[in-house]
Amino acid sequence: MKKVVLAGHLVIALFLSGCRQEPNTAERVLSREQAVEVIIEGADSFPKFLAGHWKNDQTGWEFVFDEDGYISSATLAFGKFHVEPGVISRVSMRRGKTSVLEPGPWLIRYSAPENQLLIEIVIKHLHAEMGGGVIEGDSKDVFIGTLYPQLDQWRADWFRYPQYTATTNLHKDFPLYSDPNAAPTPLVFSRVTEGKAD
Repeated sequence: MKKVVLAGHLVIALFLSGCRQEPNTAERVLSREQAVEVIIEGADSFPKFLAGHWKNDQTGWEFVFDEDGYISSATLAFGKFHVEPGVISRVSMRRGKTSVLEPGPWLIRYSAPENQLLIEIVIKHLHAEMGGGVIEGDSKDVFIGTLYPQLDQWRADWFRYPQYTATTNLHKDFPLYSDPNAAPTPLVFSRVTEGKAD
């Protein structure tokens, strides 16, 4: 039970870490074409109204879209880490700690007939140091939902597939359980107007 509590405290600390965590150093490991695949169905181009900065205030997830549908950056709910596709980020944490995130390939699929957007964010490897412990592993987050351009909203279901272990002063590589069959979390993303981003 003590292992579960300690590991849970690490996860909570990362989720409640407040401000966006900007990387100190970055190293590109995937080309632009390898980093993000953009699929457009039933239209000649990505919808113009989607270009820009979108955020869900409930979780802190953020996406910035280029006009061609490419995601130029994302902010994760986990740790509020700011990540660029195909780029390994190293972030300085409190008390001299360091966290490292390596993205895998990301996917964007826009369906014009269904007025639907799907985003798949893969973190190939995460090493997050905080307090007296480390969380390590990989994750995949999938968002799929309907677009409401007249409201500047995207209402999406969030499916989470994390595979993390926690290491503390007392325990090493303790697996953090996640139910792959858990119900998705409904989210509403809104456009961030210039000057209102955190």
